Amino acid sequence: MSVRLRLRKTRSKGYSAYFDLYRKGQRQCEATEIYLTADYQHPLRDETGQALRDSKGQLRYPKPSEQDKLKLELLEKIRLQRELQLKNEEYGFTDSRVKRINLLDYIAQIYEDTKSAHYGNLIPHLKKSLGTMLPFCQVDEKMVKKFLTYLEEEAKLGSNSRCTYFATLSAVFNYAVRDKIITQNPCKLLARQDKPKAEESQRTFLTMEELALLAAAPVPSKKQHQVKEGFLFSCLTGLRISDVLKIKYSDIKEGVLQYRQQKSKAQFHYLPLSGQAQELITSLQADPRGEFLFWDLNRKITHSQRLHILDEWVKSAGIKRRITFHVGRHTYATLLLTFGQDIYTVSKLLGHSSVSMTERYGKIINPKKTEAVNKIPRILHKGETGKQENKNGTAEKWDRLGMEEFDAMLREVFCEKIPELA
Repeated sequence: MSVRLRLRKTRSKGYSAYFDLYRKGQRQCEATEIYLTADYQHPLRDETGQALRDSKGQLRYPKPSEQDKLKLELLEKIRLQRELQLKNEEYGFTDSRVKRINLLDYIAQIYEDTKSAHYGNLIPHLKKSLGTMLPFCQVDEKMVKKFLTYLEEEAKLGSNSRCTYFATLSAVFNYAVRDKIITQNPCKLLARQDKPKAEESQRTFLTMEELALLAAAPVPSKKQHQVKEGFLFSCLTGLRISDVLKIKYSDIKEGVLQYRQQKSKAQFHYLPLSGQAQELITSLQADPRGEFLFWDLNRKITHSQRLHILDEWVKSAGIKRRITFHVGRHTYATLLLTFGQDIYTVSKLLGHSSVSMTERYGKIINPKKTEAVNKIPRILHKGETGKQENKNGTAEKWDRLGMEEFDAMLREVFCEKIPELA
C-alpha cells in the first residue's frame, strides 16, 4: 500500500498535482486542486532530449520558486497523512479527527442527500435527549439506550414509532461504518431485550361503499382534483404516494407500468394496470412539460397540503375516519384478497420482497370473506330443505331466479363473462 505524488501538465494552469493510491493490487487517482509552475519530478533536458547533469554527474531538476516550495511541502504532508489513513483503515483503526465529526451534522448531510423525512425527524429528538454536540468518539450502546429511554418516557412515543427511530438511527450508523468513521454499529451491540419491539398495527382500509362515496364526492379546485385523482389511482394500483408522484408517461407501455419503488430502490417492478386505472390516466390533464402523470401533485402541492386536502375531501364524502394516502395501498390489497386473489399474486402486485409481508392482511380479510359469503342471494325456495325430489329424480331443486341474480352479481364484480349455469 502506497501513496505517490504525480504531476500532470495542463493547458493553462501549469502542472496539476494528484495522488496515485495503490492498495490490494488496485490503482486509484485522487485530485488535489493544487497547481505548480513546473514539473519538479523529471530532470531538465537539452534540445536533443538528453537529461542534463551537474558537475558531479547528478541529474538537474527545476529549482522551485518560494511559492512552489510551500506547495510541495503541503503536498508531502497530505501524502503522508493519506498514507497513514489508508494504513489505519487496513488494520481497523480510525483517524481521531474523523471521530470528532458531530453526529447531528452527519445526519443533516444524509437528510440533505436523501430527502428522507425519517432522518430529518430524528435530529430534534437526538438534540432533546443527548444535546447538540455528539462526536462519533462518544457514540456507543449506552448512548443508544439513553435515546430509547427518552423516546419512551419523555417523548411518550408508541412502540412502533420507537422502532422507526431506532431503525433510522441504525441506518445512520451503517452509513458511518461504510464511511470508515466508526468500525461497528452500536445499535447492533444492544441485547435483544433492550431493543424496541414492534406491535402489530391495525391496517386501515376503505370498503367498496366508501370508495364509491369518495369517487362521487366533488372537489372544488384543480389542486384538490389532483389529490383526488392521485388517491383513487393508489386505490386502483396499490402504489405508495412516493411512487405515484414519480410516474412518467414513458413508464407506461401497453397498459403495464414499469417503475422502481422509491422506498427500496430495488429492482424494477412491472404492474399491469386495470381498465379503470387506465381510464383515470386518460382523464388527467396533460403535463405542459410532457413528463409526470400527476404533475401538479408532484411540483406544486406540498406534503402538508396533500394531507389537508385529502382530509377535507374524505369528510365531505361523509367518512368520519382518519384516512392517509397509504390507506389507498391497504385498500388495494384488501380488495384483491377479498375477491379471491391468492396471496402470492397480491404480494407481487404490491412489490413486497416477501409473502410474509402480505400475510399481515390475512387477519383483515377473514371477517370480510364471511361478510361476502353472507351476501349471496337466496338460491333455494323458502321452506325447502334442498333435498326434495323433482320429476326427473334429481336430488336438489334450485330457485332459477336466485341463480340468475347470483350470476349477475358475479358478472358485475369480476367484469367477465360467466357460463350459463344449467
